[in-house]
Parts: sequence; structure tokens; C-alpha cells
Amino acid sequence: MSYCVDKLTDIFSTKLSLQIDSPDADLLNTGLLDSMRLVELLLTIEHEFCIQIKLEETDLDNFRSISSIALMLGDAPG
Repeated sequence: MSYCVDKLTDIFSTKLSLQIDSPDADLLNTGLLDSMRLVELLLTIEHEFCIQIKLEETDLDNFRSISSIALMLGDAPG
């Protein structure tokens, strides 16, 4: 797995208290990532990766899975 996927999996586990079975699990359709957790995730990603995410330039599909988040951050596996 890539660094981003590992780091994001750790963020979901430790910061959001969510165990994600697979980096490709759909976080939105399963209800694991609701609007409140999405905001918390965004803030955590910005802090942990030292970046700023512009919401107006971000597609919600980028947050559909850990893999898609890693892809958005520029470090997807494969």
C-alpha cells in the first residue's frame, strides 16, 4: 500500500474511530462518512498532510473511498 493509503487508514482508525475493511470500500454509500465526519476528515487531512483543500474545487466523489482520497492527494496505489 502507498504511504497515503496507510496514513489515511490510520486517520480513519485513530481520529474518526472508524475501521475501514478495504481502501476501496465506499464510505458514502455505506454511511460511514456522513457530513459531520466529512468535515472532521477534511480538517484532519489538512493538518496531517499540511495542505489546504479548497471545497469549491473538490468533488464529493473524491471522498468515496480511501483510495479515491489518496488519488486526490496524488498518491494512489497501483
